Formats: sequence, C-alpha cells, structure tokens
Amino acid sequence: MLQKNLQRVTDWYTENVPRIVKYGLQKPVSDYQISKLQKLVGKELPQDFIALYKTYNGININKNLENFFFGLKFNSIARVIDIRKSLIDYLPTIQNTYDLTVHYCDERIDDSNIHNPDWLEIGNDNSRCTLLLDLSPSASGTYGQIIFRDFESDICIWVADSISELVSIFADDLEKGLYIPCIEGFTHFLETEREASIINWDRTERWKPYVELRNSKMNK
Repeated sequence: MLQKNLQRVTDWYTENVPRIVKYGLQKPVSDYQISKLQKLVGKELPQDFIALYKTYNGININKNLENFFFGLKFNSIARVIDIRKSLIDYLPTIQNTYDLTVHYCDERIDDSNIHNPDWLEIGNDNSRCTLLLDLSPSASGTYGQIIFRDFESDICIWVADSISELVSIFADDLEKGLYIPCIEGFTHFLETEREASIINWDRTERWKPYVELRNSKMNK
C-alpha cells in the first residue's frame, strides 16, 4: 500500500509540478546511510520509513521551494543525521536549566522532553515547526508514529500511526485539491490550502481538537 500511495504522489507531482520531480526529489538513499542513522539512534528504523527514503531521499533545497508533507520541507537522511547529532550536543547545555516538558500534548506522545532525541526530524518550516518520526512514544502511542511539534506554541500534535499512513493522507490531500501547483520562472512549488497546512493547526478544522486541548489547559 505504501508503494501504491507513493506512486500516487509521484504521478500527481509529475503532472502538476514536474520540475520538483526532475530537479527536487532526490535519488534513493544508500544502505550505508540507513545503517549510519540506525547506528546513531540505536533503535530499529521502521520499514516504511526506510521504504520512503528508498524511493525519495528528501528534496534538494537548492533546486526548488521544497514543499512536501503539509507544505513543509522534506529532509534528506543526511540532514536527519546532522540534526540528530546537533541535538545530542545541544541537550546537555539545557536539560538541567530549562523545563523541557511539552505543555500541550496528545496522550500518545511522551511529553517529558520537547527536544526528545528519539524524535527524528523528517520535515520543517525552516522556523518553529517540525514533522517528526517518533521512536519513543507514550504507552498509548505507536512506535514509528508521526508527530508535529510547534516550539512557539509549546504543543505536539499526533499526525499518523506511521509513515505509511502519512503518505496516504498526503496522497489523498493532493488529489482533493488541497495543494495548489505554482510556477515562478523555472521554479515549481506548492501553495497549501489552510485545511492541509499543519503550520496553521490553530485555524483549521482538522486540528481543532488541539485548539480545544490548549484552551482547556490554559483555562485551568
């Protein structure tokens, strides 16, 4: 099913933003890079995560505006590794000084550390928001689930049970017209309708439960 949905995504991109397919989406990751990441995190990587990167190793940020899941950047494995290494170096400087608890958080997500090193960053908005593969969920969560973190709002949102479900949601949203193909000169990119843009989680029906969660905790 994952490969079928990845093909749906590829077909849509090929028809609507072909330069992203030709110049942006990067060739499959090598086995060496996968093993390097797995050794770094010390945990088994979900098979659908590996399959995603065996299809596309992120988007080349030097070639196109790098819109992918929810209008976010799609990080290469090399970038995932670099971010994880930087986080390991950074954590000791803050963990005994600041409260790292996530104050607004889905129950399926471990709320003990907003900089959890077992959250692998697969996407971001180049600012406050990140899309993460969760390798240390709460007791009610699922290993390999996908979560979204908004540092500014101090909230973590549950997105999908797996990479496979994430790709399925993305393919559905593309075909529903929630992403608008745009062309500026030689650059192809997407504008994301509000309903599909997780960055605007506090203004969309899809993520309304998290607005209610935040408001209920703020009013206590």
